Amino acid sequence: MNDTKVENSKLSIKPENAYWHLNKDAISKTKKEQLLQEAFTASTTPQGLCTEIKIILTRVKEIKKDTVLPGYNQPLAGKTIHFVVKISDMNVN
Repeated sequence: MNDTKVENSKLSIKPENAYWHLNKDAISKTKKEQLLQEAFTASTTPQGLCTEIKIILTRVKEIKKDTVLPGYNQPLAGKTIHFVVKISDMNVN
């Protein structure tokens, strides 16, 4: 390592530059049979099947008698993300 002073640096990324803002309308009503059985726990990330046989990842918001309310926001959407960065070595050519 050279004689460069090593310090911690803090970095914050706002929602619009990370996972965007929380979309409160990104929830749908889905019949339970459309989701795999392990999906029936709140806050899980189940896999559902759509008509084109694509896998869709969601987050369960609410479970009702015959339906599940999955949310489609990324879990970090709407949040500012904070990092503490430490550069331990630099190679300057």
